[in-house]
Amino acid sequence: MINNKWLLILLLFFSFISIHAKSAKELFMKMPADFTPLLTEVNKADFIDFLESKMKAEITNRLEGKSEMTQLTDDYIHIQMTSNSEWEMKVFSLAEGDYLIGLITTACGPVCDSQIQFYDSNWKELPLDDYLVLPDFSKTIQWPTDEVDKVKLQRAIQTITFTLYQASFEVEQPAILFKCNTLDYLDTESSEKIKQYIQKEFSFLWNGYRFE
Repeated sequence: MINNKWLLILLLFFSFISIHAKSAKELFMKMPADFTPLLTEVNKADFIDFLESKMKAEITNRLEGKSEMTQLTDDYIHIQMTSNSEWEMKVFSLAEGDYLIGLITTACGPVCDSQIQFYDSNWKELPLDDYLVLPDFSKTIQWPTDEVDKVKLQRAIQTITFTLYQASFEVEQPAILFKCNTLDYLDTESSEKIKQYIQKEFSFLWNGYRFE
């Protein structure tokens, strides 16, 4: 759990050095087109104009569907790209004075799963592992003390063939929130045996170098 005192210090620190980073709006308007293939340049400008005019920021995208920018702050953007996909961008100040751009793309089909990518100020993709260690499902389990329950849990876990995590950037602080959706694709019996022993949600806070 994040200590409130240190969280306050970190928030003040990042607020102070954020002047070195470009705004999310500026980065969004100038980012390479292939980062948002559903959107035209006019679409992107309309998003900004609508939100700044306190209007619903919904546009017709390249596929004649509806996309909506639901949030825009100095360092964060959220877009509901389609009815079953979301797109997020957040700017993180680096301790040495530059900044890191984070993108999250989430698709729900029907269970939601996310892809996270990081870029430098020139839009060069950076190794994910340099900044974030993705959640390990096995480490989220709180094993029961009863041997019978332990065996039941072990058998239920064997039905898991892959893990699904839905990620999102925190709007008010430099952090990533993860929600474990792995159990959503299991049968009801297996899911019920596992869900009471796992941590469903957890977050990682940005410290200027990486997420911890």
